[in-house]
Amino acid sequence: MTDQIEDPFAGADEDDEFDTPQTTYLKLEHLQDRLLIIDVVKLGTKQGEGEYAYAECNVVMVDGDPIEPLLPTVPGTVMAMHISGTYVYPNLEQHFRTKPGKPFLCRPDGVVNKRKQVVMGFRKHEITDADKAAARTPWRKYKSEVPF
Repeated sequence: MTDQIEDPFAGADEDDEFDTPQTTYLKLEHLQDRLLIIDVVKLGTKQGEGEYAYAECNVVMVDGDPIEPLLPTVPGTVMAMHISGTYVYPNLEQHFRTKPGKPFLCRPDGVVNKRKQVVMGFRKHEITDADKAAARTPWRKYKSEVPF
């Protein structure tokens, strides 16, 4: 047995010793027009300006350019992303309840709501056979790596 404990930060830059809070988060808007595989993990509610529903999802981005520093590789995965919104959440909720464990394949897009505001929605009806083929390998890789 030794009396000396190895310093886990030996040789590291002092600025690298501690991690700092992330101030920028990936939003569905960042993923607009990209092919996504959404694995809905759970549904919940949060308190904001009022109570609102959200879906906690693991999202695999299949195509498009990397989004530095939030999603530096493509395909890439974002774990535990909270997704809400009038034109998005109902699709995810229905999918979660009727097809648990099956991936939700879509391309997010801006949709004009009743108030003439652009909000996020899904173009799930535009998914092609080529999109499904492109998603198979990233989905299988994700499923082999995800801990649950």
